[in-house]
Amino acid sequence: MALRNWESPSTRHHWSGIASPAKWLFAFLALSIVTLVVTIPVNATVANEPDNDYAYGFGWALMMPVPIIALLWTLVDIFICRSSTLHPIYALVASILLAIGYFCVGLLTILFFSYEHMPRTLY
Repeated sequence: MALRNWESPSTRHHWSGIASPAKWLFAFLALSIVTLVVTIPVNATVANEPDNDYAYGFGWALMMPVPIIALLWTLVDIFICRSSTLHPIYALVASILLAIGYFCVGLLTILFFSYEHMPRTLY
């Protein structure tokens, strides 16, 4: 797959000698999709159980914005990379912000996970 076709000439010029912006963005697109796929079952099962200490729907309201925003942000960046100039500094700052969001969602997923429902042989 020729990923250089996804880059505008201006973006390719700004990224010359650094990295491939298309590979960078497609990695974050895959990460956004995986995060969204993992977050939905956790919210549907563990975070909204009746014994949850928080209000009903708390998991959806707290955990879903980051994967959705990250997916939309990455899609916009892919459009910018293809049609305009995606600057490397912008991509680095955006990636750091998305990584912080992914870390927070992962931490919340771990905190919401209930060890009571696991078989005794696993721990």
